[in-house]
Amino acid sequence: ISLFLALLMTRVPAYRRNIESSTAAILRRLQQERASRPDFEAQLAARHREKTGQEPDPELLRRFRKALARGEFDVDVHPVYSLTTIPLAGDFAKIIHQMEWAFVRPGSPHRFVTGDNPLVYVLPGRDRGSDDLVALRHRNVELTCPISRDLALVARGDEIPDGSGATIPERAVNELVLRTIWAAQRL
Repeated sequence: ISLFLALLMTRVPAYRRNIESSTAAILRRLQQERASRPDFEAQLAARHREKTGQEPDPELLRRFRKALARGEFDVDVHPVYSLTTIPLAGDFAKIIHQMEWAFVRPGSPHRFVTGDNPLVYVLPGRDRGSDDLVALRHRNVELTCPISRDLALVARGDEIPDGSGATIPERAVNELVLRTIWAAQRL
């Protein structure tokens, strides 16, 4: 079950977008730092001479270095790159396996909803609209996955107070439904 849940996490476009945007941010920062080094212009000039056999325009090199150092460029990460991270599902599965799990039921007449992206992990109490990434290993993380309209899996990094098979109150059912809808919208 842990591996299945981890694969649910890594197969959706939202996961891939997060991988691509975080990779782009790292590459942007690395390029800015590289362009800020004192020997950067000399390296560019040497590479230009090596490839073209001509001397580069010093003013153009200076302006190029400054633009890079200020971050005046875009980084596009090819979508295929995020597919190379799907094997991380094995690592995610190990984390999920170590969590405390419970299968919960909604109190009548309430029901869960499910969809293409039913698995959600959040820090309870944090605003759903926050763009801050949540670490799966965070002690207070809560993972929810409605399996059907009458059964959902809840997994936490810390102890689950109600235990498995519990019927959860309306407010908890509503929260789980809202999480699932939010995840579907981010798909």
